[in-house]
Amino acid sequence: MLSEMLSSSAQIFLNSLESFQGMVSKYGFQVRTHSEKSLQRFLGLEKHTQAEIIKGFTSYLSFLTKFQMDGLDLREDSLLLKTFLQQMGFIYDKGLSDQISPGDVIEVYTADQIQIFRNLVFMDLCNYTLLDLLTHDPYELYERSDLIKKELNQAVTTLSGRPMNTEPLDMSHIPKHILREKFSDQRLSSMVEFKCLSPLYTWPPKELAGFVAIQRGHNILEQGTSNELCFL
Repeated sequence: MLSEMLSSSAQIFLNSLESFQGMVSKYGFQVRTHSEKSLQRFLGLEKHTQAEIIKGFTSYLSFLTKFQMDGLDLREDSLLLKTFLQQMGFIYDKGLSDQISPGDVIEVYTADQIQIFRNLVFMDLCNYTLLDLLTHDPYELYERSDLIKKELNQAVTTLSGRPMNTEPLDMSHIPKHILREKFSDQRLSSMVEFKCLSPLYTWPPKELAGFVAIQRGHNILEQGTSNELCFL
């Protein structure tokens, strides 16, 4: 097995994935750390890319650990997101918490669309391993219709092209649609409804540094649900 041939740094990284797994399991969320396939992909990446992945996840895990040590609950999405954005030094819309409702899926992406934050609800709807999520771009993981992808690309282009403005971009006009996992074990499908994209900046303000994506979703069985689905 590949796991028996890991370097010490790679083994420490896998241990950190297991630490995350144990952390979220206390809240009733089940995640898998890795598979032989995802580990093979990770080990095949350039060393600097591996280092970036390890650094990013280690920082995220440290943040969650401190949040818990302060006596806070990882399911407190608004506070968790606010604390993360402040720790990262992002400038963001102060009314962002008003956009969040219980059960929302919350993700934070860099301007290069690298996911650096995801709440526990996201993990509950996902059948990929942690290592899959860390070693693949979103478009490699999920299938959406061309129309929906066009809408999403246009939204990011809009945020990137406008002068600094922290006001969230309303995404409620995008229809509910199916999001399909491309290669996970169970190939889960979810019904997704976007709420907003909220831009992030750093100081001194230059270009867009990233964005927060807030949406609602639930897993579905596609058979027999055609009356409520919109896969365009």
